[in-house]
Amino acid sequence: MQAILDETVRRAGPTPIFLRVVSRVYLAGGVIVSLQRAGSAGAQARGGFNPPEVPSLIGEDGQVNAGYTNLLKVLSETAKSPIADIVDKTKAGGTVRFVAASSSSVGLAESFDRLLAVGYLGFDVPVYAGGVLGAPLPTFQLLSRSVSAPAATHVGGLTEEQTRVQINLAALGALTASDPRAGLSVMAGTVRRLSDKRFAELAQQCESALAGSPDQMPDQGRATLKQFGPLVNQYVSVGGGTGLNYRRFDAAFTRAYDERDKD
Repeated sequence: MQAILDETVRRAGPTPIFLRVVSRVYLAGGVIVSLQRAGSAGAQARGGFNPPEVPSLIGEDGQVNAGYTNLLKVLSETAKSPIADIVDKTKAGGTVRFVAASSSSVGLAESFDRLLAVGYLGFDVPVYAGGVLGAPLPTFQLLSRSVSAPAATHVGGLTEEQTRVQINLAALGALTASDPRAGLSVMAGTVRRLSDKRFAELAQQCESALAGSPDQMPDQGRATLKQFGPLVNQYVSVGGGTGLNYRRFDAAFTRAYDERDKD
């Protein structure tokens, strides 16, 4: 998955890439819509034809007005007949029924053949080079452009991953100064686990120094460390200030450091 995200980011170029996580979906099997005129002003005018008056719901005798019932039936039939002719039967359809009508308002009830998604809750996660995920952002804020994609987290001018590499190199420098053999063992174990051709010559140098005279190890340790640091920085920074190589190096270095007495 991480490799796919990394490739997507590289192909997108400067365009920000987000991974959207949907936590809840709202479904509806039907809706009821009511429209009502808020108010009117001025004079009424009619032209061309005389529109029919909408009959009252209740007649003078207290019974439901038959004309009102017939009007709702006609409106409902008119609403659904043209739709049925053009809607693809393989897609979700619906049924519309007028439930109320007057000179100032109208009410409709619509049911769907299958549940329709009417909304969702979720959050977006920015994706950076190497398939690294950033801090989550509310989806509605991103869609409304009230927030923008954050930059990669920086610590003292460096990303967290760059800072960790420098901490590891500093620890290696202190170890090599106090125990050259242990320092060479860590460097040898790291490059062996990375299995990258850029470290091939350095790996041979480490093995040769470990097999050599203990008296020469301090000088060989310092010389190897001077080559190790630049090669590591070149290896991890291929994708920029963050990425997969940073994590690979950190995992290889941590294991080699923990097992330095075994190598």
